[in-house]
Amino acid sequence: MGAGDFVRPGHIFPLIAKDGGVLMRSGHTEAAVDLCKLSGLPPVGVISELMNDDGTVMKGEQVAKFAAAHKLRHVTIADISVGQHIDAFGTAGSTSGSGMSGSDDSNRTLDATAGSVRLDMTPAWGVVTALAAGSMTINLQSLDGLPVSAFNFAGTGTSTAMDANPMSYVIDTGPLTQTGLAVKAPARVMGFVTPFGKSPPNFTAQTLVNFSGVPEALVIDWAQRGSATAFTGLTATSTSLQLDLAGVDKLHFIQMGPQTIDLTSLATAPTITADATATNEVFAIGHRGKYKTENFNTFAAFITALAADLTPTATVVDLAATGQYDSTANTFTATRLAVLIND
Repeated sequence: MGAGDFVRPGHIFPLIAKDGGVLMRSGHTEAAVDLCKLSGLPPVGVISELMNDDGTVMKGEQVAKFAAAHKLRHVTIADISVGQHIDAFGTAGSTSGSGMSGSDDSNRTLDATAGSVRLDMTPAWGVVTALAAGSMTINLQSLDGLPVSAFNFAGTGTSTAMDANPMSYVIDTGPLTQTGLAVKAPARVMGFVTPFGKSPPNFTAQTLVNFSGVPEALVIDWAQRGSATAFTGLTATSTSLQLDLAGVDKLHFIQMGPQTIDLTSLATAPTITADATATNEVFAIGHRGKYKTENFNTFAAFITALAADLTPTATVVDLAATGQYDSTANTFTATRLAVLIND
């Protein structure tokens, strides 16, 4: 083969890889630049198609056979993808010149030729949207400790239509128990991301954690002067506290494991009830003006005192509780509850 075998000028297009490489976009442009960096070379490459004798483009197994026949190294985008967490050991170095992003990190390299690279367990968590035998679908919030916005999922599926969708991220749970999991509740998995081009499923879990048995927190503050309407319809015989979020300040959330729910994003404010099965409940009323705290071991006694303390001039400043939140019923069942009033 010589120069005469090439049609010139042909088709030559300059391409710019995205900063972050295949983590940000699973394309050949990014793969070529990442491969150069991994090899300790300047981040510049030439990518081209291989053609069959009939003029069609070589793909998949055809490329692998061509590489084997000509004793060429053969890698795929999935082989160097960093969507999957890896542990790499080798010799650190750097390339000359500035990186595409202009930061020092763009120039750093790791030569693992005499070292090793291995897949490691990757953590992921999200909010459950659907459950099925051996499978779970979540609204993905984090993958390997990074927010979903750090990833471009194009090319992850067997076709464009099958690309991973973080809002409906499919996890193969296999024989792992799903006991305690519920729709709208957070879940965390450890396992392995499906290689690019092979989804679904998008992830195979080796461990699965639900937060049904983990205490959840409810925190609200009503600014410096507090609120005179923090509890709707409160009487001495009320069996629950119906929250009114009017005038809330900076803190107004429920913490469920890794998930934070902004109370102002809910259609209605949640209701607080007591856990009838708990044996060590603690309820407290703090008095900012009187510098004292009242403690109760029953919800009924707490409610009676709270209704008496909230005179027309008293306001609720802060509320903190631990327990379990039922998103379907929009009810927080508390085992610990403290209210600070300004009186």
